Amino acid sequence: MNRFATMALIVVLIACGAVIAATLPDLPDVVASHFGATGGANGWSERNTYALIILGAAIGAPLLIAGLSMLPSLAPRVGVKLPHREYWLAPERRERTLAVLQGYACGIAAATALLVTALHLMTVHANLHPPPRLAVAPLIAVLGAYIIVVTGLALAKLRHFRTPN
Repeated sequence: MNRFATMALIVVLIACGAVIAATLPDLPDVVASHFGATGGANGWSERNTYALIILGAAIGAPLLIAGLSMLPSLAPRVGVKLPHREYWLAPERRERTLAVLQGYACGIAAATALLVTALHLMTVHANLHPPPRLAVAPLIAVLGAYIIVVTGLALAKLRHFRTPN
């Protein structure tokens, strides 16, 4: 198990959950929760429903991502897809390989929690002034940052598990 990555993810999830919980009271009873390409609201939710969905996305989805990465450690027969799989999962390297994979999964999970929290904060801001309007430029920036981080983690994983020397 990758203890550092797991602990870092737990800290991120607690922080994201706290930020979301602290800002939910700022939302109206009926929340503009979906926005069109130009930023105009085109979907609405009751605040309690929105809260369940956003907390599920910010905490539940990352926990699922991280949890799935731990399956091979808990159930050794669960398949792991890797280049040069036989080499990296040889008994002398298996534990370290699984810890590295869990680290990458925790990174993607943390990035996902941060993305959802940022989307929530933008939704809160959009709902502060009628009519609700989501700022498109910050949305593009946040989504771009997420894509860069996830792509970087994927490339780092591929580089780490390249052809053994």
